[in-house]
Amino acid sequence: MAKKSRLRTQKSKGRRLVLAMFFVFLAISGYWLLANKIQIADYVHTIFRTGRDASEADAITRGVIYDRNLKELAVSMDRVSVYATVRELESLNEAAMRLAPALNRSEDSLLEKLKGSSLQVWLAENITQEEEDAVLRLNMKGILLHKEKVRYYPMKEKASHFLGYAENQMGLSGVEYTYNLWLNQYGAASHRNRKTAGQAGDAANDPASHNLILTVDLKIQDILEKYITDIGSAREGMRLGAMIMEAKTGNIIGCVNYPSYDPNHFREYKKVVLDNIFVEPVAIPGTVRSFLVDVASLQADEKKEGDVLPWSISANAASFGSEIRFWDKLGFNDNTRVDFIAENDKPQKIQMLTQDLGSARNNNTVPAVATPLQILTAVTRILNGGLKISPHMVDAEKNPRVSPIIRNTGERIVREAVSGEAQNLFAAMTQGGPLSSGTQVGEGLAFTANAAGNDYRRNQILITVIPAKGSELVIMIVADYGGLDPAGAGRAGVADLVSPGMKMIYPIVTLQQVLSNLSDMMTAEEKEKMNYQAPQSAKSNTPKTVEQQDVMAPATMPDLTGLSLRKSLRLVKGLPLDVHVQGSGRVIAQSPAAGAVLADIKECTITLQPKVNKNKPGKEFVKAGKKPETGSANESKGSENKGNETKKR
Repeated sequence: MAKKSRLRTQKSKGRRLVLAMFFVFLAISGYWLLANKIQIADYVHTIFRTGRDASEADAITRGVIYDRNLKELAVSMDRVSVYATVRELESLNEAAMRLAPALNRSEDSLLEKLKGSSLQVWLAENITQEEEDAVLRLNMKGILLHKEKVRYYPMKEKASHFLGYAENQMGLSGVEYTYNLWLNQYGAASHRNRKTAGQAGDAANDPASHNLILTVDLKIQDILEKYITDIGSAREGMRLGAMIMEAKTGNIIGCVNYPSYDPNHFREYKKVVLDNIFVEPVAIPGTVRSFLVDVASLQADEKKEGDVLPWSISANAASFGSEIRFWDKLGFNDNTRVDFIAENDKPQKIQMLTQDLGSARNNNTVPAVATPLQILTAVTRILNGGLKISPHMVDAEKNPRVSPIIRNTGERIVREAVSGEAQNLFAAMTQGGPLSSGTQVGEGLAFTANAAGNDYRRNQILITVIPAKGSELVIMIVADYGGLDPAGAGRAGVADLVSPGMKMIYPIVTLQQVLSNLSDMMTAEEKEKMNYQAPQSAKSNTPKTVEQQDVMAPATMPDLTGLSLRKSLRLVKGLPLDVHVQGSGRVIAQSPAAGAVLADIKECTITLQPKVNKNKPGKEFVKAGKKPETGSANESKGSENKGNETKKR
């Protein structure tokens, strides 16, 4: 039997390798197509949908975007413009004379446009409904209306850096970009997407609508906006960002940048204003890096010993390999994917050199540079019990018909015991604040080498965890002092982020906890009234706050029994107390007691408990201050209720 030549054998192996790679490519492509079949079908449907007039009822109407209280953030509106086909006009002077009062324009300006060299002339853009009706009543030959869908952002600068912007029915940035296909889906009743505030709850789950409800709260957004605007407006060239996230879920409830921009006119702004500061690489502060090293040691001790050593006596024996794998789990080496920042908005990775400020410690393998979003994600994953959460603004609970880009699987990447010790460590490294919060602030200095010299960039990062032990909310503030010369300016230009940050903890926690307790029981109309009711001029029966009492009188503890958390915090605002909140609902106990003199008392504990009808738990509230009936009375009422229910059936 003749031997095959070596050349033929090598060619045969090469062909087999090419075929194998081809089949692997087909398998991967098939899996990707299967996973994205809905989006691809929608995209193909959009491309090949032809032969339909734009004025038909099923023409595309981009979905509405709401905040979590169903306040409109982005809507689609008709923009109507008037143009003239000059050749069809019998008299230019007469046309200008008749159109002037209808369009509220001067006759001379319209005549000048009509006498131009163009065959078709735009006479007025974005006219009102009254002007449109007036033009239609004229019924002039050669005068035509042009209608197009435009995106309108009623909140303007307030929500721009996570909403993004859209043009020509195409999302170009932020949530508008990430969920572009969903917002642009076609449907026979898609023209009903534009709902009033009272209909917004039904619109979100209407099979004919393609709307989104975000996790963001506009009232919390207002608080953050004021905080960073007050700081940034006092310092030229400074950029700031503030973000609040639920530690256990990754829901972003507030996100602002300074300076901001109006997405209705996004083309008027420079790229540096449009960019989101949370995805720009910064030098990780030394305080954060030290915390990460200690947590890595706790993780290594847990693997070796089986039990977690207290952080204060940890042997700091983590190997380089285990540390690097730990950073991977925390998300430092991921290309951060979030649903409120477009891929093309993320800056390219650049080589940055850093100088550790305020820490001479060897931080081993801890990354020196990361984005603020990566730092926030990593710290939260450590302190929330080890849950692998990812920041997001669209979740399946509020949008049951949408496939979220970000899904939390419930995977635990840090054991609860390690997370518990990490919370103790973080609390020891932070400055205590209201509601048992802990705040850590640090600085970083980075520079990139170029032909003109070193381009310095000093940043400041504040992280507040509420409470420091048993994290529920995490706040991050980022300050960027662009173009800072460390030799000249030193620390003189560093802003105080902590003091004003402490003041916004009370209102934020109040809004967050009150909404969490009541949202499931409220209608869309009730939410609208609660969140945006006009201030009442009538006299309130609410007791005066401490700030309204006589400053010369000794401070005493007010009676909080039966009050909501919101009213309770309003009453103790200004008292020299560290307030601890337990439970939810209405106040059933307090320490110190009502009327106690607060001369030597530094802490206050408020215990809350929901009061519900025992026959219908979770459905019917008992009024504050009214004691539930006991004994036979309860039993007899229960039997009566059952009898009534039987009759109804």
